[in-house]
Amino acid sequence: MKTTSFERVGLQEWKAKAEDSLKGRPIDQLYKETYEGITLKPLYTKEDTDKKQSTERHSSKRDWKVAQRVTAEDEDSLPERLSTALTRGQDTVSFTDYNGSLSKNVMERIFTLAIKEKAPLFHIASLYSEGFSLLKEGYSRLTGVFGADPVTDMVVEDSSETMNTWIEHITYLKESAPELRTIVVDTSSLNEAGANAIQEMAYALAAGVAVIEKLKKEGWTAEQAAGKLIFNFSIGSSFFTEISKLRAFRTLWKNVAEAYELNDTEAVLSAETSVFTKSKLDPYVNMLRAGNETFSAVLGGADYIHTAPFDEVSGTTSPFSERIARNTQLILSHESHLNKVSDPAGGSYYIESLTNTLAEQAWKKFQELDGNGGLIKVLRDGTLQNDIKLVFDRRQKDVAIRKQNLIGTNVFSNLEESPAGNLSSEQKQPPHGIKRQRLSADFENLRERALSLKDKPLAGLILLGKIKQHKARADFVSGFLAAGGIGVLPSRECLTVEDAAAFTEESKADYFVICGRDEDYEAMAKEILASIKREGRQIDLAGRLSKDAMEELQEAGLDSSIYLGQNMTEKLDALLRGWEGTSNEK
Repeated sequence: MKTTSFERVGLQEWKAKAEDSLKGRPIDQLYKETYEGITLKPLYTKEDTDKKQSTERHSSKRDWKVAQRVTAEDEDSLPERLSTALTRGQDTVSFTDYNGSLSKNVMERIFTLAIKEKAPLFHIASLYSEGFSLLKEGYSRLTGVFGADPVTDMVVEDSSETMNTWIEHITYLKESAPELRTIVVDTSSLNEAGANAIQEMAYALAAGVAVIEKLKKEGWTAEQAAGKLIFNFSIGSSFFTEISKLRAFRTLWKNVAEAYELNDTEAVLSAETSVFTKSKLDPYVNMLRAGNETFSAVLGGADYIHTAPFDEVSGTTSPFSERIARNTQLILSHESHLNKVSDPAGGSYYIESLTNTLAEQAWKKFQELDGNGGLIKVLRDGTLQNDIKLVFDRRQKDVAIRKQNLIGTNVFSNLEESPAGNLSSEQKQPPHGIKRQRLSADFENLRERALSLKDKPLAGLILLGKIKQHKARADFVSGFLAAGGIGVLPSRECLTVEDAAAFTEESKADYFVICGRDEDYEAMAKEILASIKREGRQIDLAGRLSKDAMEELQEAGLDSSIYLGQNMTEKLDALLRGWEGTSNEK
């Protein structure tokens, strides 16, 4: 095997082999367009990469910090929980306090713990946090991150008492706690509003520049301001795009740093798994989603990583979910040895090409924001928010028609599990007019509506012919309806019109779906409709027939159909409204 060699194969040979495998279908089927407007090819070669390769992660930074945000219902127990986490693989003293409500006493204990354990802090605070004033009282040995994102307040007004006080604090900390970063550019709210990678990166660049310019007016140098910055990104489900996003941003920030003539051009990045991709339905699937996203963050070169527990989206977490989340990073580090490679994704033609393309497009978007008056003006005008909403609408539609699958939510729904809890009210407040959302929310609402009905919604499936003749469409309809919390009651094999009529009378259901082959519909559907149609009884068909055939059946009493590519949320909403109306009448 060691002496075996292979002939060099060119792109045309690969294309010919692909066309042969597709058996006459166009090779265009293998191309895919991303939400960034980038067309992904099935094969990349050296020619697809620019001569100037993307900036690699520096070898001295190949490791990352496990920065799991520790929570506690009782704030007095938070320091103890942080101490326990440090004994179980946590690298940082990281916790939640988005609203700045932690008491001074608890904060003092947390800072003391960090110094005692020689562990860096990692905390994204609010401008209102008492921690900034407390840090001035002799915590010079602290390292890591205790920072706030000022962009939201900058959008509301150019200067405020809160902003001025915060700048006063971090100006003091600039000298008294030199190893602590105090300024965060947080793009997570954009990701959770549905933004694409280009919009996130352009925003981060523009926000970084806006903060530097703001602090320059307060007497800081660009070098001082940049040295206190950290950029926080949410990592979504598009594996290679998310890797390339972080790699591309490092290159772009280097360009900004060079424009400011900074000595240190390295961007410090933190990453967290995205709330946008998580679901309250079948929450254990969130483990897989978070694992995939954490892997992307590692390969992309994040310096700090938070992996969300699988049940975090429901507003509460458990010791088990927190341990699984933390161990996800430990497995990638200690068992997969990803902490021993400086740039695991480097050299891949696909990733290098995608990284370069994202960098080029994000730089153009950044220049566009700058040309329109800068980030703060664009946010005040609502221009960026509208652009993000357009991307979100595309994502939402793709989920509704199953172009994008959410396991356990719009496919493979488990009716034995019910959505539980609500999103925690303690969330980071997004910039002006940017709304946090989740792709699964529409389906969660449908399921909650189904559960609130007095009687469980059931659809009777009229199964025409032998099992092999109706099974494919019956399975599709069952999965489709389950996504809205609607169960099914299958009939026996209906070989005659009388079999179908007998089933509809026995089942006592108000809604039926006829499932079978097209030829069975031709032979039996009109007679079945004539036999079973009653006032208040809705009858649909599984699949789509020709326009003429559907019109003919509708004249015979057919209401509608369930088919591949249909907008599921609209259809399921209409069905549930029917049951809700009946329930209200009762």
